[in-house]
Amino acid sequence: MRITTRTAVVALGGIALAVSGQGIAGAVSPASADPVPSCVTTRVSTVLGTTVRVTNGCAGEQQVKVNFSSFAGGSWGTCLVLAPGEVRTASAVDLTRFTGLTRC
Repeated sequence: MRITTRTAVVALGGIALAVSGQGIAGAVSPASADPVPSCVTTRVSTVLGTTVRVTNGCAGEQQVKVNFSSFAGGSWGTCLVLAPGEVRTASAVDLTRFTGLTRC
């Protein structure tokens, strides 16, 4: 029983590291999409899914799409409208990664 528990903990730890590494490495906006200004920043958390905290540090309103992809091959996005100084979050569950911000 102890060996099974230890194996499960090691396996889950490895999955968490793989997902968090993908979330950080995949944080670059897709080249073909319209990028957002650099004053819009993100912070990614990969605990129990992927949560992206988006902050609008720009002087004007920004409309951004938070892009996700799954390790199974699907992709989707969530559009957010952010007032100057506003902070919003977008989340995805399961084995997903954040692939960048684009304009809506």
